[in-house]
Amino acid sequence: MLAAAIRAKAQTIVTFNMRDFPRDALEPWDVEAVHPDRFLEGLIDLAPEVVYGQVQRIADSWRNPAGTVDDVIDRLDRSGLVSAAAALRSLG
Repeated sequence: MLAAAIRAKAQTIVTFNMRDFPRDALEPWDVEAVHPDRFLEGLIDLAPEVVYGQVQRIADSWRNPAGTVDDVIDRLDRSGLVSAAAALRSLG
């Protein structure tokens, strides 16, 4: 993943596996590892309506059974995106 980030000139690696991306190993490449919860929180801070709209689109795409925004947020919460889920709930 680091090689791909370097090749793409990415500034951020979004990963649950923070242990395998220590800051001192990433600094020479000017890359930062960010937990998905923190990354999504940042997106919500930047553009809450846009993110909430995308959550709505995801819910609308669920079939058999149909989904709701609350269903999507609950799934994010269960996946470890606890702070982002709380932020999304506060928007609804």
